[in-house]
Amino acid sequence: MFKKRYFILALFKYVLLLLYIIMMFISWIPATYRFPIIF
Repeated sequence: MFKKRYFILALFKYVLLLLYIIMMFISWIPATYRFPIIF
């Protein structure tokens, strides 16, 4: 039986991993190029 709670937890882990990669990428970009990208 597929449980919705496990799906939400797995999706939450993928979202946290994606946010971590995005923050690593933003910190890698110089600050002068960072702010025009963020809307």
